[in-house]
Amino acid sequence: MRLSFAFALLLTCSLIPLAAVEGASAATKAELKSSFDGRSAQIAAAKAVGTIGECTDGLVAAVTVPADPAIVALVEAENGDRTRLYQLLASETNASTTQIGERNAMRNYQNAKAGEWLRTRDGQWKKK
Repeated sequence: MRLSFAFALLLTCSLIPLAAVEGASAATKAELKSSFDGRSAQIAAAKAVGTIGECTDGLVAAVTVPADPAIVALVEAENGDRTRLYQLLASETNASTTQIGERNAMRNYQNAKAGEWLRTRDGQWKKK
C-alpha cells in the first residue's frame, strides 16, 4: 500500500522516534493510514491550485473564506486525522500535541512545493 504524503512525511522525517508510532494499536494505525491515503491526492491537488495551505500548528486550512463546501469537508477530515495522530503520538512521548503539530508544520513548510500557500504565525498567507 502507498502511504499518504502527510503520514509518510510524519513517519520518515519526524523528530519523534518511530517506536512511538509502533506502540499504537494496529487498528488505529491502519485506520489513520487508510484515511490519509484516501485523501492524499485530493490534498495535493488542492494545495497545487491554492485552495488549501499548511498552517504553523500542523493543520491545513482553506486559503480563501468562504471556501467551497467540498474543500471545507476535506480540510475538516484531514485536520481530524492529523489531530488524532498528534494525540496518539503525544500519549506515547513526552511531547505535547502542540509540539508534535508544530514539528510536523516545520517539515511540511520545508517540503512544500513552490507556489503552495503557507500561513505564517501572524495569520498571513504567503506563497512558497
